[in-house]
Order: sequence, then structure tokens, then C-alpha cells
Amino acid sequence: RIDDQVKIRGFRMELGEIESVISTFPIIREVVLTVYEDEDHDKRLVAYIVPVLNQEISINELRSFMEKKLPDYMIPSVFIKLETLPLTINGKINRKALPKPTEAMHSGIEYTAPSTELEERLVNIWCKVLHVKSIGVKDNFFKIGGHSIKALTLIAYIKRDIGVEVTIQEIFQSPTIEAMSIIIENKELSSYHSIQPTEHKEYYPVSSSQKRLLILDQIEEAKGSYNMPGAMVIEGKLDKERFEQAFIKLIERHESLRTSFDWIEGEPVQKITEKIDFCIQFDSCEEEEIESKVAHFIKPFDLKKAPLLRVQLLHVSPTRHIFLFDMHHIISDGVSMKIFIRELQALYEGKKLAKLDIQYKDYAVWQNEQYQNGNLKNMETYWLEKFSDELPVLELPTDYPRSSVKSYRGSHLSFVVDKELTEGLRNISKQTESTLYMVLLAAYATLLSKYTGQEDIIIGSPVAGREQVELNDIMGMFVNTVAMRTYPEGHKTFLDLVKELKGESLKVFENQGYPFEKVVEKLGIKRDLSRHPLFDTMLVLQNPENIELKELADLKIKPYEFENQSSKFDLTLNIEENAQGLLVGIEYCLDLYKRETITRMSKNFIQLLQTIVNNPMQCVSNIEIITQEEIKILKEFNNTKVDYPTDKMIHQLFEEQVERTPDHVAVVFEDQQLTYRELNERANQLARVLREKGITKEKIVGILVKPSLEMIIGVLGVLKAGGSYLPIDPAYPSDRIQYMLTDSQARWLLKQEELEAPVGYVGEVITLDQEELYQREGTNLTHINQLHDLAYVIYTSGSTGKPKGVLLEHGSFLNMCHWNMDYYQLTEKDRMTKYAGFGFDASVWEIFPCLVAGATLYVVPEEIRFDVEKLNSYFEQNQITISFLPTQMCEQFLPFANQSLRILQTAGDKLIQATKHPLSQYKLVNNYGPTENTVVTTAYKIEKQVINIPIGKPIANSKIYIVDRCGNLAPIGIAGELCITGESLARGYLNQPELTAEKFVDNPFESGTKMYKTGDVAKWLPDGNIVFMGRIDHQVKIRGYRIELGEVESALQKVELVRESIVVARENEGGVKRLCAYFVGDESLTVRQLREAMSQELPEYMIPSYFVQLAHMPLTPNGKIDRKALPAPEGNLQTGTEYVAPQTPIEEMLVSIWQTVLGVPQIGVLDNFFDLGG
Repeated sequence: RIDDQVKIRGFRMELGEIESVISTFPIIREVVLTVYEDEDHDKRLVAYIVPVLNQEISINELRSFMEKKLPDYMIPSVFIKLETLPLTINGKINRKALPKPTEAMHSGIEYTAPSTELEERLVNIWCKVLHVKSIGVKDNFFKIGGHSIKALTLIAYIKRDIGVEVTIQEIFQSPTIEAMSIIIENKELSSYHSIQPTEHKEYYPVSSSQKRLLILDQIEEAKGSYNMPGAMVIEGKLDKERFEQAFIKLIERHESLRTSFDWIEGEPVQKITEKIDFCIQFDSCEEEEIESKVAHFIKPFDLKKAPLLRVQLLHVSPTRHIFLFDMHHIISDGVSMKIFIRELQALYEGKKLAKLDIQYKDYAVWQNEQYQNGNLKNMETYWLEKFSDELPVLELPTDYPRSSVKSYRGSHLSFVVDKELTEGLRNISKQTESTLYMVLLAAYATLLSKYTGQEDIIIGSPVAGREQVELNDIMGMFVNTVAMRTYPEGHKTFLDLVKELKGESLKVFENQGYPFEKVVEKLGIKRDLSRHPLFDTMLVLQNPENIELKELADLKIKPYEFENQSSKFDLTLNIEENAQGLLVGIEYCLDLYKRETITRMSKNFIQLLQTIVNNPMQCVSNIEIITQEEIKILKEFNNTKVDYPTDKMIHQLFEEQVERTPDHVAVVFEDQQLTYRELNERANQLARVLREKGITKEKIVGILVKPSLEMIIGVLGVLKAGGSYLPIDPAYPSDRIQYMLTDSQARWLLKQEELEAPVGYVGEVITLDQEELYQREGTNLTHINQLHDLAYVIYTSGSTGKPKGVLLEHGSFLNMCHWNMDYYQLTEKDRMTKYAGFGFDASVWEIFPCLVAGATLYVVPEEIRFDVEKLNSYFEQNQITISFLPTQMCEQFLPFANQSLRILQTAGDKLIQATKHPLSQYKLVNNYGPTENTVVTTAYKIEKQVINIPIGKPIANSKIYIVDRCGNLAPIGIAGELCITGESLARGYLNQPELTAEKFVDNPFESGTKMYKTGDVAKWLPDGNIVFMGRIDHQVKIRGYRIELGEVESALQKVELVRESIVVARENEGGVKRLCAYFVGDESLTVRQLREAMSQELPEYMIPSYFVQLAHMPLTPNGKIDRKALPAPEGNLQTGTEYVAPQTPIEEMLVSIWQTVLGVPQIGVLDNFFDLGG
């Protein structure tokens, strides 16, 4: 029934549901529940129970029975035993005749009266804190309405009234009066210093929290972010004059509402105005105008002008008004809002309020004295020790780049954690003897760890800051922020993490009196205007006992929902308990996150909560946050199955093409060319020689050639013979060539006459350009290869300093070629290039798809490969339609308006410069793929300008899994290691079984297959494309910030007149790591220009300390930047910037001021204030 629904402590509940549970207790015959309201208007559940005849009921056992089936807030506060229930004449229960609860209001534990004076004093204190009439000494504080916030209030009362200091940890350990009295008896008395009224002055000092808000108010972006607006719908006949008078009395009562702020001699002060001319702004509006009116009502305050309170009443109809109010956080906080609502109601209803003995200014004076007198020294020591080591910076993935100055533009997303799941979380708190807050803190830390890969995470949380009893009814900014340092390490069970955070939380609460601003100041944290100091995310658990203004005299009041469009932090998780479970709101920064990202995060959080409730004993590393919905989407992203013929190998497909177009030109080098028939005949002739020499399946043949026709003849000849080829670039150092031939055990080496075989090579050398090789029969040979036979070996750089050989099979080779021909729609009309270095795996996809499709392959001469102007001319003169260029060359090529290409392929590194140039008439395709997956794994056709160019979607018959550090699937948008499975995968590494086992692991997502771990960092986009973010081993940590060098390079590359760039981390003589940027660009570019341009996109800590301009980038033979050849930067200036002297009077004055403030003798106009110690 509607009238059986009640609301207690913010929770709406159905009395029938509770009665139903009690009635199932074995010896209960009848039960009825009512709600009792005491003199303080606190509501309590009362259960009247009738036992089965002559049975004795243990209330303790009944309560334990109920606790297993119902949440704490649904357990009655009072149980009253009756022989029978009173009935009406009609035989129904007569609720009015039920006996009223007596003084013995207790929790269900058998009532035990206090037996000592100390227990009696404690009973009085507990009753005051918990708003009950009577408490037994065996009642558990946390089972009769207590929680960690009330525990702090309890501590304050005990200190004031008994003169003993107890800790919050002791309350958790001894939560009954009986147990607590034993602890208190063994403690020494301590004096309680209450806050005294201060003498009247024109100006007063500000509190620590107020000082922070005053500083933030000077940042333009922060203005309006610390408003505390609200809106309510008032239904009924409102007495506007009485309503306004209530406000005037409220302002007279609280000095905070008459306070303004200023700076005097560089120090912030507050001023109390005795008399304020206040009036409510009245306005009429239509229903459809309300939303607009509310939005315009919220605007920044001028902190120099009191009152910092604004009220408006919108007249919608004679019986419907919208009540709008707004005040600045500097004069108010969450508890103050409760006081505001409570006293407004009382004053409107004509009630008198008790006189206030002190005001906020008295607290501000007291707080400053506490700090100056050294009374907070122990707390200070705690906080400084807690953060004495390197401080972590939360690196949450964002949708938009972080600006150099923090944005406060925000939005809000709400969702519900259902009743059943919430009860599961409460059970974990019972199991660990902790609180719901501690469980949620552990859960949130785990979520952030899953999103970032970090295991040291700091989360902010607000505390009321009203440790002194006399502050309970004062309006003002008392709330303090505490930094909770969490370590959600993978090896811990979730229960272990909760227990650990319980201990952490209790210590933090004991030391909450030390101002957060002082913590930051004492730690000497280097300020970063793009972030908050210490943490960028908050967890707020709202007390369910929030006062709701539902009635005002004879008026009906209800909240008017509107969005407060500001965000103080990157992310704030606001959680409120209610009868439906938990109402969760995520406040997020609009300049960092899209709404769809936050929506996914909310679902990941629900999934995480479900996982830990199902099994709280599992290790953090095993907790999965990805939802079934996302798994289904990822499966769709990997739906790449495409059938293709596997009965013929690549060289057989080439032979079929020869039959179709024998006289079509197959390959061109300079002024030489071969038709398909000629190329096939020469390759067959070579293959017969090779077979005669013993070359067959699994035999490796080295090919050492410069760009030429012999290069193409050689690879086809080896494949036709049945062997596998090892391409060797003559530009490689001789030691590397020797190592490759020795490691591969290549007994044969094909080379050109002009090239020398390595001195120590002991195998057979065959000269490709000697005509006697081509005297055998030119018909096709019998084919001997199968899909799993070795096709070729490519050597790539190894972490040991020695290259490693990757073994590629015919089947992998075949899948890549079929995809390539289909994706690029290759035809006989195409003219394609063999550009890549011969030892680079890209040469494979240049040569074979072209020849199998019947197109013409142009082998690019060595002398023009790295000259983009000549390269463009070569393309146009030869009417090249498709070409591959490695990333660095591609970015240099883009400014040329090429007229011949229809497709330009690129791969090898993160593509950036494409965002600078308008899309050309040809399609630019960004590819990605390690050698270990046959050249290419993903492809992305660039059809529009995007900030971060994706690497695309997986190719046919390949699947991508992006996993976290523990091997769990990463949700969409979350960075992880990119792993590959599918039909293009390599066999493994030559002669390196341990490395093969390490990198080619059993696929945990599809049994019976292998998965290659690339070491690359990437993330899924919602559309199924993938963004490459860099290498795991290219992530560096500087000043506590984890930085992806690719992101810095991306920002530098976007600077006008910069053509190429690379960023590395270098250590100076003192071991301090700094970013160093190398760039190729216009000579007119200055360091100042580069820093200013990059600061538009990057925070200060990501701006390189050194900039080195180069005429050209040093390249490896494969066309990649040779990092080892980059020169060391010159100079070792304090900030890493060039010294530029002041040139104007204002610059000279500023330099002088900076020198005085920072104590630094030489300061240039380019130096960063924070780099110098600011």
C-alpha cells in the first residue's frame, strides 16, 4: 500500500516487506511494523512481535536472522514483545492501540543498562550523537545508525565532555559503550580547547580552504565552478513577504552570509558587513522558460561584494513557484546547505532559533592559531611521511588532449546500482568490519587501476571538517579534502584491499584536521595548471540522512532537477544511498571526455561491482570490468572471417597470372623490364639450378641484392624451388649480414656480382646476374610446398642487441596477399612500386600482391628513395597508381600534389602530418602490422581530417585483442597491449624457443590457437577502429608523470613549419630525466614558438626541456628514424630553455619580482615559473 511506504534516514522502504521477513522466523506467530518519531523528529522503525504460545524469543537471534535477509537500514531500531496484537471491532490490527516505545529504545541486543558513571556519561553522548532516547551498553554503534562521520562527532563529544581522546580506530574496534568505557578508563585526561569568539576587527584572516578558493577565483577558467546552486518547486500559496523575511533573518544570523573577501598586502582577508540590503529577485515566467531562467541565474560571484548569496523566485502560477538559490563555496559547504534548509524552514514557520555563540571568522582565527602554535605537528608529520616518495599522477585515458590550463566545463551522468548488488557490497563491509565507503573506495581504486594500468593511485575525498562540537550549527566553508593513497596491486585479493583501505581510512580520518592546502604547500608539489595537486579524481559518499525540504508550512516542496555545468576535477564519483540501492553520479570534464566514454565507464563500474560481490576473494588482477555487451561488440569488431583459396601457393598464383597476361610488363627497373613470361622463365631457370644444389622445403637461402630485376627473379626462384628466402639489404653493416647468415644457417647466398659476400661466410655463393644461371628449361616446376612450409625469414631488431629472425609460412603469406588484392582492388592496369628496403617486411607486400594481380612493379632506384621531390617526379613520369612509403617519408611526401597515385600506403610509425594537409585526390591508407603477423594487421583509409589517425580495423582472418597488464580484455577506449591472432601469424623466432614461447602464447580467448603479444599500446574506438599509442618500452616517467613519447611527438609535428620530429628522454649529469625534442623544419622556428604552440595542446610537464633542430633525421636502412644516431643536446640550463634576457621595462620588472620570490639569480623571459621552483 502507498501508506505503508515510509522514508527513514533517506531510505524509502515498504513495511510489508520487512514484516514478511520477520514472520518467517520460526517462533513468531504475528508481527506488525510502525514508524515512531521522537521529539527531535527522528524516525525509527518499531517491530511489535507475538511469539508462538509459551515460546521465548531472543531479540539478538531475531536480529541476526534479519541481517542475513535485509540491509541494515531496514532492521527495526526497537523490538517490542506482546502476548497479542490489539484488534479493532472489525478484527483488523488496531495500530493506534499499540504501546508507544518507552525509554528502552534499543537495537535488538538485549537491553543492558549502564552500571557505572562513565557508562552513563557515554550513554548520554551516544544518545545526543545518534538522536535516540536510550541506548544499552551492549548496543553496537554502527548497528544503531552510526557511521564513520558520526564516529568523528562522537570523538569530539567525548573529548569535550569526558576530557579523553579516543581514536576512530578504537571506535571501530570497540563499538559498544561497555567496550569503549574500558578503553577510556585506561587513558589519561586531556584538555579540550573550545573555539572562542574573537575580538571585533575590520578584517579577519581566512581559513586554509578559503585561501585556496580565493586563489582559484583568480583563474578565469575556474570562475563559477565553485558555486553551490539549487532549485526547488514550491506548490501552494506562498507568502512571499514572509519568505523574504526568513532569508533576511538567516543572513543576520550567519556572518558567512555577510562576508566578502579581499587581498591586503598580498594576504587574503575576510570582511564582515554588519547590515546587508538583501532582497529576493521576483520574476514571472512560463513553464517552458524555466530551464533557460535557471541556466541564466547561475553566474560567477564577485568575492569582494557581500552577500555571496543570490535568491530568485520564479512565479509560474499563483500556486506554483520555482525557488532558485546560489551561494559561493567559500562561505558554504554540504553541511551548511543542510543548516540553510533546516533554518529557512524554521524561520518561515515562525520558530525561534537558538543563539549562536561563535561564527565562522572565529573558526578561521582558531585554525590559523592551531597551525602557528604547532598543535597540528603530529598530523603534519603523518601527511608528509605518507607522501614522502614519488607521487603518482593518474593517467586516465581522455578523448581530447589535456590543455595547459585546467578546464572547469562539466557535465553529469547518473546511474543506479540496484538493491541486490548494493546489499552484496554491504555484506563485504560486514565481512571486513569496514564501512560501505571503504568498500566503494577499494572498488573505485580498482576501476581506475584497470583504466590506467597503475597500482599507486591517489583519490580525493571530502570530510566535514567540523571536529569541534561547537561548529555543528555554523554556516561556512569547513569541509576539508583528504588524499586517500591506494595500492590496488594485482596480487592482492579484493578483501585484502578493503581491509588495507580500512586501516588507511581510519588513519586519514584521525589526521583530517590538517588542511589539505598545507599538505600541498609542505610537500612542495610542483604546480601544474592543467591538473589539481595530488589527485584529479574524487570519491564522495553522500550521507543518506540529508535533510529534504518536503514541506514548508502548508506548502509542498520538491527538487527541480537541472544540470550544473561545471566540473571541479577530471572525474568525481558522487554516490548516495537510497532504498533502491546506490544512486551514482559521475561529474566529468567536458574538455576531456565524451559522454559516451563516461557511459561506458559507468557500465564497467557496475560490472566490476558485480564481479567483486560474486567473488570478493579473487585477486585484483583477475577482476574483469568489461561488460558482456562490450565483449559482444569486440567479437563483432573481430568478425573478419573471409574464405580464400588455399590449394595454391603464391608462386603458383603468379604462374596462373603469367598464363593470363604473358606479354604484360611485370617488372621495371630504370631502363630494363621483363614481361610476365620473361620473368617466369628466368625464375624457373634459376629454381632448377637451386633444386639441383639441394634447395627444398625449409631450406633458407640468403639473397643479398640492391634494387634490380635480379631482386624479383631471386625471390621467385627460391620460392619455386620450394625453399624459403632471407632478404638482406646491402646497406646493413657487414657484422649484421654475417650474423643473419650464420644464425639462419643459410647454406646458399644469392647476390649480385658487384656485391661481396661476407668474409667469413662458408656457404655456397651464387651470382644472380651471371647469364649461365639462366640456361636451364624455363617451364614451371613441380610444386612441393604446403601451407605450413616456411616461405621467408625476416630479421628485425632484437632487445638483446642482436637481430631476431621471424619465420613466415606460406599460409600466412597467402592470407595477406588475398586480403591486399581485395582491399586495394588491384588490377592489371595498376602500376605499383617496390620502394621499401629489401630487408624490411614491407617489400613482401609490395612484390607479391602486385605480381599475382597482374599489375606492373616498378623497382625504385636507390638514389631517389630518400629524395621526395625526385620521388614525386618518378611517380608521375611512370604513372604510378599505388605506392608504399614508410611513415617518415610519407609525411614529407604529402605536401606534393601528386597527380598519378590512386592509393598511397604507409606504415611503420605513428602517422601525424596527414592532419596538416588537405586530403589529396588519392586515398591515403594508414597501415599497422608487425613482421610477426606477415607485414600488415590493420588498415585505415583516411577519408576525413582527424586529430589522432587510427591504424584501422583488423584485416581478413586476423583478430585483435587489446589486454590489460593482467591479460584481461580492455574495454573500448582503454589502452592496453595489442595482441594478434589469426591466419597471418608467424611460426615464431628462429633458434629462439624461449622468446617464441614468451611472445607467441596460447590464445586465452580461443583454444587451440596462438596469440602474438606485440608490446605496442593501443585502444579500441567505438567504431571498431584502433588507435596506436606507442610502445610499452617508449613510455617514460618524468616528475611522476607517465608520458607517452608519441603523444609529445604528435603535438610537435602539428606545429606549422615542422616537417619531422622525434622526442626522447635523456638524463643529465645529476640523473634528472628530461624530454628532448629533435625536429626538422624551417630555420626561422624558435624555441619560444615551439613551446607556445605545443602548450596549446599539452600540459607543461609534457613540453620538452630541450629542442634540437636537425637538417634531416638519421634513418636506418629500413627508413625508420635511427634513435641511436641522435646527437646529445647542448647546454644544461636550469629550465632547459635558451636564456633570453628581458627586453622591455615590464619584462625587467617581472624578472626582478621572480628573482625575489624564487631566490634564483638569473631568469630569462622564456623560463617557466614552475620549473624554477614556483
